[in-house]
Amino acid sequence: MIGLFMLIMIGAVIIAITAISRISSLSAKMRMIEWEIEKLKAALKPDLPKSPPAQPPVAPQVTQHLQPVQPVEPAKPVPPSPRSVSPQQPATGTMMPPAPVSSVEPSRTREEWESFVGGKLLNRIGALALVIGVGFFLKYAFDNDWITESMRVVIGLLTGIGILLVAATARRKAFDVFAQGLFGAGISILYLSVYASFSFYHLVSQPVAFGAMALVTAAAFAIALHYDSLAIALLAWAGGFLTPFLLSTGHANEVGLFTYIALLQAGLLAIVVKRPSWIILELLTLFGTYLVFKLWHDEYYAQDVLGTTVFFISVFWALFFLADLVMTVRRGTYQREFRLLAGLFNAGVYYIFMYLIVDPAFHQWMGGTTLAICLAYLSRVVIPTLRRPQSPKMLAQNVFTALVLLVLATAIQFKGFTTAIYWSLEALALVWCASRWNYRYVRDAALGLFLLALWKLFTTPGAFATPQHDEFTLLFNYRALAFVVLAVTMGTATMIIPREGIDLRKISMLHALWSAVVFVWITIEVNEFFNLNAYGMMESQQEFFEYAKLMTLMCCWTLYSLAMVYAGLKAKSTAVLTSGLVIATTALMMSFIRGIAFSPTEAYHPLANVRMLAVMVVLAGSYLHLVLLNQHRTEYEWVKDVASVLTMTLVLLLLWLMTGETRDFYEKKILFFNSKGDITGAENLKQLSLSGLWLIYGIALMVVGFARRGRGIRLLSMILLGISILKIFVYDLSFLETLYRIFSFIGLGVILLAASFLYQKYKAVILEIPESRS
Repeated sequence: MIGLFMLIMIGAVIIAITAISRISSLSAKMRMIEWEIEKLKAALKPDLPKSPPAQPPVAPQVTQHLQPVQPVEPAKPVPPSPRSVSPQQPATGTMMPPAPVSSVEPSRTREEWESFVGGKLLNRIGALALVIGVGFFLKYAFDNDWITESMRVVIGLLTGIGILLVAATARRKAFDVFAQGLFGAGISILYLSVYASFSFYHLVSQPVAFGAMALVTAAAFAIALHYDSLAIALLAWAGGFLTPFLLSTGHANEVGLFTYIALLQAGLLAIVVKRPSWIILELLTLFGTYLVFKLWHDEYYAQDVLGTTVFFISVFWALFFLADLVMTVRRGTYQREFRLLAGLFNAGVYYIFMYLIVDPAFHQWMGGTTLAICLAYLSRVVIPTLRRPQSPKMLAQNVFTALVLLVLATAIQFKGFTTAIYWSLEALALVWCASRWNYRYVRDAALGLFLLALWKLFTTPGAFATPQHDEFTLLFNYRALAFVVLAVTMGTATMIIPREGIDLRKISMLHALWSAVVFVWITIEVNEFFNLNAYGMMESQQEFFEYAKLMTLMCCWTLYSLAMVYAGLKAKSTAVLTSGLVIATTALMMSFIRGIAFSPTEAYHPLANVRMLAVMVVLAGSYLHLVLLNQHRTEYEWVKDVASVLTMTLVLLLLWLMTGETRDFYEKKILFFNSKGDITGAENLKQLSLSGLWLIYGIALMVVGFARRGRGIRLLSMILLGISILKIFVYDLSFLETLYRIFSFIGLGVILLAASFLYQKYKAVILEIPESRS
C-alpha cells in the first residue's frame, strides 16, 4: 500500500508540473507573437529610416521547445495608382498608417485543441498510466512470488533507465512533449525502485540507498538542465526532499541529514542562478529546507547538539543569503517582488530558529548573535551598489531587516536605561548614514527608533521616581544620563538631517521631543531631590519642602525656557522657539496658581521668602523673553501679538505677587491672633490694604500707559480700578468697620479723581489729536 501511495503521489506531481508547463508555454507564445507584430508594424513604415530588427525576446525555459518561427520578409510598398488616390489624400506615394492591431487574444482553433489533446494531454496521461501499470504489474508479480526481491529491484532500475534512454531518443527526434512524459516516468520508477530496495526488502543499507537516491536526483537535475525542462526539475526537487523521509530509520542522524540537505540546497540554488526564470524552484527550496529542519527540530533536537545545529541552520541561511546577493548583483531588479519575499522569509525564519535554539541555554550570546546577523544585512546595503544600484524597495527591505535585528540585539543584550541609551545612539548613527548616502528609508527608520527609545525611557521602572533603597545623586545618576543622551542625540539629529527633500514637520517633531525630554528630566531631578530630602521630616517641614519644590521648578522652567527662546531666535528655528514659549507659559501658570498663598503660613517672612525669590526670577525671565522677542519683531508676524500678551501677563503677575505678599503678611498675624480669639482688626486691615494696593497699582498703570502711549496698559488699569470699586462698594461696605470704611471710600474718591484729572490732561494722547488742535 505504501508503494502504491507513493506511486499515486508522484503521478500527481507529474500532472501538476504539466499544468505549470502549459501556462509557461502559453506565456512564451504570447511574447513571440507580440514580437512578430512589432516586426510587421516596423516593416509597414517605409519612409522611416530602417534599423536592424530587434532580436526576438528570449522565451523562458518551458517544458517544450517552440518550433522556429520563419522570419517575415518586409513587404515592399506598392505605389498607389493615381486613380486610387482620394481627394482627401495627396498622391505622394506614402502609405497610410496601418490599423492598430487588436490586443485581444484570438480564440483557440479546432486544430490547436486537437494538437493539445492528442499531443500533450494524452502524453501526460499515458506516462502516468505507464507508471501506475508497471506498479500494479510488479505488485501482482511480487504477491505471486514470480520474481525474487533482488530481481524486482533490478527490473525496476532497468525499466527506469530504459525509459530514460527512449525519452532521450525521442527528444533528439524533436518529439519534445512525448520525451518529457517519458523522462518523468523513468525518474519516478527509479525513485520507487531505490525506495523499495531499502524500505520493503532491506537489500541495501541506508547510506547506499541514500546515495542512490542522491544520484537519481542529480541525474534528474542534469536532464532538466540539458533539455531545459522546468517540469523535470520540479520532479527532481520533490524526489530530493522526499528522500530523507523515504529512507528514515527513526534515528537522529543530524550530520548526515543536514549535509545532504545543504548539498541539495546548494545544487538547487546554483540551478536557479543559471536559470533565473526557474524562480519557483528557489521558493520551493527555501520552504523545503526550513520545513525539514523544523520537523527534525521538533522530533530530535537536544541541547547537547546545540553547536552542530547552529552550524547547519547558519549554513542553510548563508546559502540563501549568498544566492540572493548573487541574483541581486547579476540581475538587478529582476523579479524584485520575489527577491523581497524570499529575503524577508529567510531572515525571519532563520532568526526565529536561532532564538529558539540559543536563547534558552545561552541568553548572553543571543545579543551578539543577533548583531552579527544584523551586520550581514547592513553589508547588503553597500555591497550590491558596487556594481548595480539597488531598487528603493530592496534597499528598504535590507534596511528594515537590519534595523529590526539591531533593535532586537540591543533589547536582548541590555536592560532598562541602557537599552534606551544604545537605541538613541543607534538612531543617531542611522540619521548620519541616511544623510551621507541620501537614504530616505534609513532616515524614517531612525525617527522611529528615536520614538522607541523614548518609549523605553519612560516605561523603565524608576523613570519618574527612584526607589527609596537606591542612592540618588542630583544630576549625576544613570537615569539622568539616559535622558541627556536621548535629548542630545535628538538635537544632533536635527542638525544632521538635510532640509532639502524632507518633510520639515519631522524636524519640528524632533525639536519638540528633545525639548520635552529635557523638561521632564529637569522636573524629575528637582522632584527627586526635594522628596528624598524631605523624607523623615515633620509634617510642617514636609509641607514647606513641597512648596519650595514648586517654587524651584518655576525658576528652573523659566531659565530653561529662556535658553530655548534664545537658541530658537538665534538658529531661526520656529519649533525650538515655540517649545521655549510653551515652557515659559507653564512657569507663568504655576506662578499664578501657587503664588497667591504661601505654604505653610507660619513659615512666611515678608519679602525674604522663597516665593518672592521664585516669582521675581519668573518676572525677570519673562522680561528677558520680552526683550528678545522685540528684537526679532520683524522676523515673525506673530511675535508682536505674543509680546503684547506677555506684557499684560507680567503686569498681572507683579500685582499677583504684591497681593500675595500683602495677604500672607496679615494671614500670619491672623493666625497669631486666632489663638487669642481677636482677629477682627487684622482682617479689616488686610481688606483695607488690598483695596488700597489695587487702587494705587491701578493709578500707577494709568500713568505708565499715558507715558508710554500704551492703550492696553490703560485699559488694564481701568479694569483693575473697576474691580477695586466693586470690592469697596460690595465687600468693604458690608463687612468693614466704620473707621475702615471711611479710609476706604476717601482713598477711592481721591484716586478716582486723580484718574479723571489724568484723562482730562492727556486727552490728546488718548484721542491721538495733534498738539496744534489740542
